[in-house]
Amino acid sequence: MQARYIKSETNEVERLTTHIMDVPYLMPGTIIFVHGVNSEGEWYEQAAEQFCAGLNKRLGRNCLKSAKFDPVTKRFAKKATDGTDAHSPIIPFYWGYKLQAGDMERYPGIYHAADNAWGGGPFQNGTNNLLSFWQGGFKRKLLAGLLDLQKINPEINRQLEDAPPRTYYIHAARRLANLIDTLREDFPNEPLNVVAHSQGNMIALCAILYLKRRAPDTLILNSAPYAFDTNITDWLAATNGWSGVQSGEARLKTFRAVADKIKAAKDDYADDEKNADCAHVGIKDQTTMHVHHEAERDDWHQQIGAAKVNDEGHQWQQCEHASRDNRGKVFVNFNPHDRVIGVAAVEGIGWRGIPERIISEHANRLPNVYQRVFARNSGGLGTPAVGERQNYWFSYFHEQMRVREKVRTGSGGYLLSSDGTPVRTENSYLKTFDGKPEYEFWNPPPRKVLGVFDLQGTPKQRERVWINAPTVPAPAHIAEDFNLHGQVRFDGSDAGDSEQNEDFATFSRHYVPQTITVRGADGQTISRKENPGELKARLAAYAGQPIAQTDHSQILRYGSAPGQAHPVEQVLSYDLTIGQGHAFGDADYWQYLLDLADWKISDPYYQNGVLPAPGGYPAGLDTETVAPKDAR
Repeated sequence: MQARYIKSETNEVERLTTHIMDVPYLMPGTIIFVHGVNSEGEWYEQAAEQFCAGLNKRLGRNCLKSAKFDPVTKRFAKKATDGTDAHSPIIPFYWGYKLQAGDMERYPGIYHAADNAWGGGPFQNGTNNLLSFWQGGFKRKLLAGLLDLQKINPEINRQLEDAPPRTYYIHAARRLANLIDTLREDFPNEPLNVVAHSQGNMIALCAILYLKRRAPDTLILNSAPYAFDTNITDWLAATNGWSGVQSGEARLKTFRAVADKIKAAKDDYADDEKNADCAHVGIKDQTTMHVHHEAERDDWHQQIGAAKVNDEGHQWQQCEHASRDNRGKVFVNFNPHDRVIGVAAVEGIGWRGIPERIISEHANRLPNVYQRVFARNSGGLGTPAVGERQNYWFSYFHEQMRVREKVRTGSGGYLLSSDGTPVRTENSYLKTFDGKPEYEFWNPPPRKVLGVFDLQGTPKQRERVWINAPTVPAPAHIAEDFNLHGQVRFDGSDAGDSEQNEDFATFSRHYVPQTITVRGADGQTISRKENPGELKARLAAYAGQPIAQTDHSQILRYGSAPGQAHPVEQVLSYDLTIGQGHAFGDADYWQYLLDLADWKISDPYYQNGVLPAPGGYPAGLDTETVAPKDAR
């Protein structure tokens, strides 16, 4: 750990000079962030701030602070927002797709910046299973061209066009595995956590299967698209039909293989490193030096936090919540309002949780996996605050029985009895988990595909999820506004939303002119591409259209408005593995890790666009599909 020179004190009698050094706390470990598709980690800033604040509270310290985040480059600076040196345990991982020659012709409208790259790659290439990484990309037209997905797409803010093969996901997973292996090789016992979001969860799951060394101590999955069930849209999306659709049991075995590697990491430690250079006295003319914190000292807890953490005057190691051992655990955090993961074609565990048949009160096929639900009105209306209770059922709907109501007539009035009083009947209704009518589960209501099918999925009437994650000292009371049910203009101008405005500008820049049907001068109907004027008019009309907010990153970003809870600070910070983190103490090495995690700095693929061969499947990825055995 690098120490800083403060001053020197001289004892004239003994002719002894003492150099006083400021020896900072050790880091409590390392946290790797992993973003998803169509992203460069927009949630990194808020999550980093909350993790630093949460760890300060958990450990009784005040020195952790996030680096300043550049909203344009989506990268952290070396300084904090107050101009002082940042002191953060976070390594932001970045990945994406680099366009190759001919891509703009093969994949019209593919998102790219001036460097011909796009963070996370095309949004439409997201997957709900790992086997899809070895398959072709999204196809706009299916069934030999009979089904055009863009023509039936009810969402104006997402244009569905062909996308490249998904093998760049494999490359990203291998890079993440290499980052973890590198840290494990140099600091075998570093407390290591991976926090992922959206498709970043899939990258993290695959990376863990590729690891050659000990897995991360804790894996925290947020809004994950991973699904244990197959559906018809999986078949439509697969390159070779049912032969390309991973079976439900194979998905479970694959997920369990990842969970098992995390579980094994709890006990598979290397011998402590005891050969680091130690220095305990100052050296003339040297303003910094390195101090070795011995791992086996009885007071090692105070090396990562020594102040009191509760009203009883306890230090963190004396507090049940703060000292909780999270090694070997996988946390699944899901949000019932997530309109991205809740789309009917995905219905991932980041929206609906893990099915009851896999994790329940009496049987658990994933014994080291813990679930949390982040839902509107948590802490009120019958739903516990996040982290308030452990081991309970979260039901999406409740049946409200025997409600006496007046009977309406077709004209809008009420049916009256012979004495003129309204006729009443007893009815039963479904209510959502927070007491709203069933039709308000999605708010605003989902758009319709072909005017018939809901774009979003809806949980079954009696569906429930077992919430088994541990409690925390300050549970997060999440308000109604966690569900962003207000609509905004597509261009974001009504809400002053710079992020939405940027999204519209990107959409407009890559928009592919559509084929339209017009009547020619001779009266004949013809089909042709939109001309520039028509395209401009279409985009101008789109700009003012209301679109639903996705709620997709609320778990990691909620808490910016006054009075809001801070889920990351209050809950996720207590789910991290903590201990003696040494990697940050070597500034040059830490910078090396930061560079290794950024594909724009260290990845040859970003520089030359040459994607390495995907290779075979990693051990643990079960390749069974739903196709009959004789058809495989």
